Amino acid sequence: MRISLALPFVLLLGAAQADEPRAWSYDSLRKGDQIQIPSTRPTEEQQVAALLARLVERWNAHDIEGYMDGFWNSPDLLIVVEAEEQMGWANVFASYQRGYPDRAAMGTVHVERTLVQPIKDDVAFAMEWWGASFPGSHSVYATTTYLLRKFAEGWKITAAHTSFVEP
Repeated sequence: MRISLALPFVLLLGAAQADEPRAWSYDSLRKGDQIQIPSTRPTEEQQVAALLARLVERWNAHDIEGYMDGFWNSPDLLIVVEAEEQMGWANVFASYQRGYPDRAAMGTVHVERTLVQPIKDDVAFAMEWWGASFPGSHSVYATTTYLLRKFAEGWKITAAHTSFVEP
């Protein structure tokens, strides 16, 4: 008798949860949230996820200039890596150029998960969990949070914070 009473409650609970708003409107691990949907215009969330995927593609191609194209070209761009702050697109770009004079040293990045949540029509928040391997078998794992804005030319990262965890 207990099982028959519990089953309708479980079904109702499941239905209620399905109607509740989600904290993340895009999750790369959730079915149906893929970046490319043929014959339809990508959602704002998919556009943001596509931008983040292009950044990884450009990084893995060791293309710092192409990578920086995903960032807001402004003196107000803010990038924080652990406790180190870089303010301004030109400063961030120069830092990458100094840090990777041998572009092969940039290594290879693989993203494990991307989450995106629009805040307004032209503002979104995103998170990524990723790992990178570098020449010489050195690897790192990290989480990056992004604040993005939509400009006439599309979505751009306006602020980012990365925290690393070494394996």
